[in-house]
This record gives sequence, C-alpha cells and structure tokens, in this order.
Amino acid sequence: MNNKSERLSYGVDEAARMLGLSISSVRKHIREGKLPAKKLGARTIILAADRQRVLSELSPARLGAR
Repeated sequence: MNNKSERLSYGVDEAARMLGLSISSVRKHIREGKLPAKKLGARTIILAADRQRVLSELSPARLGAR
C-alpha cells in the first residue's frame, strides 16, 4: 500500500458513488453475486480489491446503432 490514505473497504453508499450507480443498483449487484461484499456487524462493506476486480472484468462498451 503506497498511499497512507488508501482505503481497504467502502460502505455501499460510498461504492455506489464511486461506481456512478444508485445504492439500490449496488445492492442488486451484491444480491446477484456480481459484486462481492462482506458483513461487518450490521454494515455491508465492499473490499477495495473486489471493487477494482469487478471493474477490470467489465466488457468494453460499444456505442453505435442498435
């Protein structure tokens, strides 16, 4: 970890903001197993490594005629 302020995990609301998604969309992805999450007491957290892995595995978007 190079940066002292580097986070190891995020709450659902923080992850949603970082991904540009709604909180309900993030919760849906967690329920569907598309975004790994952990429980820490009553809190649901997303590990930074899991968030980055999910982002790196996304398919490229293709814009154009449908």
